[in-house]
Amino acid sequence: MFSAETFSAGPPPRTRRPGAAPRGSARSAGSGKRRSPEPVPPEPDPFEPGAGGPEPSGLAASGLTPSGLEAPAPQPANLAADGLTSFAFAVEAESGHRPVRYLIARRLGAGTARTCLVVTAPGPLAGTYLWIAEDAARGTCEVWTRSATMPRSVRIAERQLFGCLPLAEVGYLDIMTWRYPGLGASPQDRRAELPWSRWRSAETRSYLGPATTPGLRVTEATDPATGRVVAREVDRRGATERRWEIVEPGGPGPDAGLPVRIRAHRGDTGATTEYRRDGGPVPVPPEAFDGGPEPLRHALRRLLPARAG
Repeated sequence: MFSAETFSAGPPPRTRRPGAAPRGSARSAGSGKRRSPEPVPPEPDPFEPGAGGPEPSGLAASGLTPSGLEAPAPQPANLAADGLTSFAFAVEAESGHRPVRYLIARRLGAGTARTCLVVTAPGPLAGTYLWIAEDAARGTCEVWTRSATMPRSVRIAERQLFGCLPLAEVGYLDIMTWRYPGLGASPQDRRAELPWSRWRSAETRSYLGPATTPGLRVTEATDPATGRVVAREVDRRGATERRWEIVEPGGPGPDAGLPVRIRAHRGDTGATTEYRRDGGPVPVPPEAFDGGPEPLRHALRRLLPARAG
């Protein structure tokens, strides 16, 4: 289903001949003594940006993040609970006549964001999660996922980030806090427009996909009042792959940055699904994100239990 990099504890240890000196501990000539082994660096945390795989994502992949220069401030955060920097909320939908429930948690820092999406229903998908680590200063955005049948988390390859979540119409881009940093310049040969969107007064811009996605273009509509994305279309060589739009924005207060309803459409299947927020955001202790998605998803089920009936 995915083209991804699998995380593991590292390569298996090499075998050596009996009596042979270990690597990094050569014998001193003529003395018979061994040198002290060189220190082994600790294993990287796979849920921190830049760890867990050789394929960088975003600007870092092209070497366009200059060291020593101040990075531009990120855009206003999408799917944000105004006044809360660490929060969670629930989303429900009907998919194939089956109710689907997602729990989404987000922690915002100084130009960084951690997002965890957990599926709690239907039963066969329960426990599936998505983990997104974004760093605006470094120009990176890395995405991992794990389903109930997978032995470990896998990192989603960049060319897959413009598609949809498994068994859903919502895309990975729609869950990210900020615009994906690997998107390129605006194409000059086509006008940026979303004629199907209800957001007529929104500012619309298009961006070329990265080198890993030839022919791909992302068009976004931004609400000038908030600076947040309210509609998005992904097309490849002029053919629509998917659309996403806020149908009902959030109300005043902490809910302002969290839409009440969104609608997503897939061009290949013609399927359209409406996603509804179930209740308001709840605060999440920031340290709950430190252990990664495994402990966090259990905490989210306690914070956002499904309503009876």
